[in-house]
Amino acid sequence: MDFKVGRIGELIVDTNDEYAVALMQLQLSLINTQPGRNVSVIAFGDVTLTNQVPVRPTILIESTGLLTLRTLPDIEADMIEQYPLRTTVTANGLYSDGGWLRVEVPDTSEIGWVSLDIITTNGDINSLNIVDVDTPFLRPFQLMSLSTGITIHEAANAHNFTHLKVLPHVW
Repeated sequence: MDFKVGRIGELIVDTNDEYAVALMQLQLSLINTQPGRNVSVIAFGDVTLTNQVPVRPTILIESTGLLTLRTLPDIEADMIEQYPLRTTVTANGLYSDGGWLRVEVPDTSEIGWVSLDIITTNGDINSLNIVDVDTPFLRPFQLMSLSTGITIHEAANAHNFTHLKVLPHVW
């Protein structure tokens, strides 16, 4: 990946051609780096980024009492947040040992766990994926593939217009 900042106008070889430009602002989790690093990805030319995160089933659940979201599926686990009666959250996984649902913490990017004892739903809990505490929670484009219309050899020997830039997020 190229971390050099440049202007797209400097990279255009033939002004008679038309090119698409896509900007994605992402929060990355890279091995051996600071977690949650923000970057901007600019793809232009013959580049395709394809989401590789499978669509997971979700259901809405509603609390029948004080809704306590926990860090782990255990009544003794640390509390993330508490919400009042009839709070609705999105469940995206059923704990493999039973009794708990993995949920999205409202207004955050976190996930938490809620006991089945304090929720109700019109959805089918059994439609959720079976998950463990170690099952990753991936959002769209956290896993993606990149393809270009030319090979590296062709790019080195021609003035074809295919680039991917990754720029550090500065705001």
